[in-house]
Amino acid sequence: EVPAEVARCLTEQGVQLKAQGRSEPWLFQEAVQVCEAYAPAHFQLGVEASEAGDSARAKERYARAVQLNAGYVEAWNNLGVACRALGEPEHALEAYGMALKANQSCVKTRENLAICLLELGCKHLQAKEWKQAAARLKSALAYNSKSADIYFNLAVMYAERQKFDRAQVHYELALHFEPAHANAHNNLGVLYRRQGSLDAAAAAFEQALAVAPKMDLASKNLGALYGAMGRMSEAVALTRQALEANPRDAEAHNNLALLFRDQCDVEACLEHLALCMKLEPASAHASSNHLMSLNYPSEKTREEVFEAHRAFGERLEAEIGPQFDTYASPPAPLLSAGPC
Repeated sequence: EVPAEVARCLTEQGVQLKAQGRSEPWLFQEAVQVCEAYAPAHFQLGVEASEAGDSARAKERYARAVQLNAGYVEAWNNLGVACRALGEPEHALEAYGMALKANQSCVKTRENLAICLLELGCKHLQAKEWKQAAARLKSALAYNSKSADIYFNLAVMYAERQKFDRAQVHYELALHFEPAHANAHNNLGVLYRRQGSLDAAAAAFEQALAVAPKMDLASKNLGALYGAMGRMSEAVALTRQALEANPRDAEAHNNLALLFRDQCDVEACLEHLALCMKLEPASAHASSNHLMSLNYPSEKTREEVFEAHRAFGERLEAEIGPQFDTYASPPAPLLSAGPC
């Protein structure tokens, strides 16, 4: 009992000093040396390792803490955080499950479990494994029904499966819980444009840019929309803005080229189409636009036009597609240094 009491005093002193802005991990180390079976000291050493970015060491300390105290909610929660950081999501789910078994109402653990399920759902989305993605994302909602990112990724899934009505509902739910979710505004704009509601689409893209002024995807989409609406100078400015943020965006170069062509600036058009094809060598879409643009008066020689036709034949089976939808990255997990 005496060693345990000494370890408790050392650990409490370390926690108090840390609360005052003084980190003294040697106190926790001393506590473990005095009483190796004192779980809170291992837990605090795990927190120190986590904050230092050493997830492997943190995992070891948290694992020892829960081995000594199977009902240690905070240690189970943080063990899950460490496992996720190490790329072990299934082990993280197990740890979060044990934390909830000990305390079903731990908010941090429920949110972390939702984050982990969201991350797994995103991986299934990217692999186009719809059934698994839906299962993970809907499970995530059971633990955090107010997460905008979960609704957003469900919307992306429905949009990619051509279930646009469901996608719209889930984008709107994402915006209900997070009005400043720029990606949701952008993707909602894509749906509106698909429906032919150009004014609503423009408003959605504009809202995305109001929230995130440097969002190149929204700038590109709004630029393309303004071009279709005949607002050419605004379209050019927005597409240039998108390229300033992402100079290697082949689609933006293609869009800007077509805007220049429609304004009879053929040389600028061909310049950006050349950049597009350099970035996407297999693009039949850009190559086709290049051939069409060569029919306009330009300074190109007959040999250059012939070469363009030859290159088009090689690219015929490939095509750039608009990349409107994006996946939301799961937020950072919540680390606990004390009671949940």
